Parts: sequence; C-alpha cells; structure tokens
Amino acid sequence: MRAILVGANLGKDSAFKKVLRELRLNPTDLRVAVDGGIEAWKSFGLEPHFAIGDWDSLKSRSLLKGLTYLTLPTRKDRSDLSYACHAAAYLGADELVCVGVTGGRADHHLASLLELSQADLPLRAPIRAIDAQAETIFLSENSSAWRRKGLRGQLVSVFALGGAARGVTLSGLEYSLRNAKLEPSSLGLSNVARGGEVRVSLKRGRLVIVLPR
Repeated sequence: MRAILVGANLGKDSAFKKVLRELRLNPTDLRVAVDGGIEAWKSFGLEPHFAIGDWDSLKSRSLLKGLTYLTLPTRKDRSDLSYACHAAAYLGADELVCVGVTGGRADHHLASLLELSQADLPLRAPIRAIDAQAETIFLSENSSAWRRKGLRGQLVSVFALGGAARGVTLSGLEYSLRNAKLEPSSLGLSNVARGGEVRVSLKRGRLVIVLPR
C-alpha cells in the first residue's frame, strides 16, 4: 500500500495540486496529513485517512473534527514527520511519498532530509519527497536500486549522506560510476540524464538523489 504524506510546506496551491495529479491518486492510497497538511488535503477536495502532529502549523483545530488523528506533544525529540512515517508503516504502508515536508525554512528542510534518509522501515520502494523545488529520493543499503525512465536532459544530483557510501553505481547519466565510493561533498552535483533508464544503486551507506523541478 502506498501512503501519501502531506505537510504544510506546499508553496502555491496550484503547484501542490499539480503534484497530486502527477501522483495519480487511487482509492488504495493511504492519505496522511502531517500537522497543517490537513488543510492541503481539504483544498484538494479530499479528507485524510489519518492526521498526526502537534498542530503548530494548523490554522484551526476545528479542522480535526471528524478525522482520525493523533496529537503529539509540542516538546518532543523528533519531528512530526518522523512520527508520521512510522505511523504510516504501522498502518501497513510499504511505500512512502512525502509532499510538502521539504523545502522552505532551512533548518526544517535539513531535518526532514535527515529524518527521511534515516527512516529504516520495511518498504518496497525508496522514500520520495516532493516540494515546489525538487523531488528527492532516499536510498540506503537496504533499499532496492532506484530506476526511472523518461528523464532525458533532467538534472540528477546524487550525494552521500551521513558518511561514505560504498559500492555506488550510476548508469544512464552523463557521468557514470561503477562500484565507487562517494563521500559527503559536492561530488555528484548536477549530473544529467542521457535518456533510456537512469539507475542508481549502492552496497553500503546512504544516498540522496535530487531531481530539481
């Protein structure tokens, strides 16, 4: 089951709706609202199946009426997003797509990247995060390889995160790698998809793949 986690950092309403159309929502998707993401779901004409947060980005708690939700304490060690990911997995999701949880305020953006890169959950596909600026994909040594067709000319940046990544293989890009080691640095910035299938895999460590929108 795919879970769509929607946060409050959505930029223009039209951009959010475009992202949801691109995701091709279906009745089997689990719709999760992360705090103020409740308003975003409602603006799209849909109710979330589940909402979670401390409600600091929710304009009115009256929007919780009729929803299944979990209120988190304001003072806590991890972000609302961290709890939302684990809740979605607990509810049976094996694929997570996060919309409107990255971008925006720099510290929140970095925290979300770190949370999603470290979320070791039993998933069948790498976690994806989409905001107004980029799509970001998170790979670990426990993930299957990431593949995508139809990206000719697309910028594709691949970075090690949280330490060295080993056994990194990139294909379908202008600059390819085979069984290489990547350190956290600017190495991997602004590669370009050649066409056909782009494939990224690794044996140890963690990678973040960024596709600017």
